[in-house]
Amino acid sequence: MFRFANLYAFIVCLILIALFFLLRTKFYKAVTYNFTLVSYFQQKGIKSFNLPSYVNLFLRLLLLLCLAFLIGKPQFVKYRTPTKVDGIDIMLLFDVSQSMQSFDDLKDRRTRFEVAQEEAIRFVDRRVNDAVGLVIFAKDAVTRSPLTLDKNMLKSILGDLQMGIIDGTGTAISSSLLAGANRLKKSKAKSKVMILLTDGQPTVKEVPIDEVIKILNALDIKVYTIGIGAENGGYFNHPFLGLISGNHSLNVVLLEKIALETGGQAFLAQNPTEMKNIYDQIDSLEKTIYETDIYCNYIDWFVPILLFAISLIIAELVLSTFVWFIL
Repeated sequence: MFRFANLYAFIVCLILIALFFLLRTKFYKAVTYNFTLVSYFQQKGIKSFNLPSYVNLFLRLLLLLCLAFLIGKPQFVKYRTPTKVDGIDIMLLFDVSQSMQSFDDLKDRRTRFEVAQEEAIRFVDRRVNDAVGLVIFAKDAVTRSPLTLDKNMLKSILGDLQMGIIDGTGTAISSSLLAGANRLKKSKAKSKVMILLTDGQPTVKEVPIDEVIKILNALDIKVYTIGIGAENGGYFNHPFLGLISGNHSLNVVLLEKIALETGGQAFLAQNPTEMKNIYDQIDSLEKTIYETDIYCNYIDWFVPILLFAISLIIAELVLSTFVWFIL
């Protein structure tokens, strides 16, 4: 939405500009100056160039309009109109271990990583008023984004994720949970949630899961777990052997334990369609309504208009200095 912060001042400026040009048209008379240099040019047969007077007049009009705009303070306003919003802080814990390169559906050969990436982006896009962060993990856990309301930035980070971005020879589930908890511990939101997505089981020696669960409960953090992978272990496209079966195992019992003991839920996604449905379920489950003020984001046009006004001043000075014309 476009608006003027000082609308009445802008209108007054327009009226003054209109009066100025009206009076100028009625009472102003052009003044002619005789220069010795002109006679010299005429004797030598040098032709002069007369710039039409309305060009300079047009530049002055534009300059005055720019000044009126600067006084009026034009702005683009982005309103967030709902007064009831979902107030949740969410950390996404995203498995990027090597096994995520496998796929589970022979008809849809997108890898688990690609499916999870696509659905995570779609989920973030729907959480308009929530702060969302991202932790990726394999052998280690790394925070890729702290809690943020900038969904475009977060979706860009998710979209840029690639396999091999960190050492993929392991699955550090406890470390990922602790990294997410570290980002949520200072949160003031009424509801703090982590969504853990993995296709394996812990393969790295780390903090016992029972100790991690105690920490999560102390911080009042709820965990939703998504186990991804078909019972047959999925498939790999081998560069020489072609299609081969995977042999990884999913620790369903562990994921259920983490979810149930923190107040969340455990889900199992055995194909891309189930993954989409699970994110939809979590999206519908986690909603905490509270009252808030209408949010507005103001984008001022001050600098572009100021630069344009300066360019007009320079243009008029150049024309007045180097080009002869009759006022």
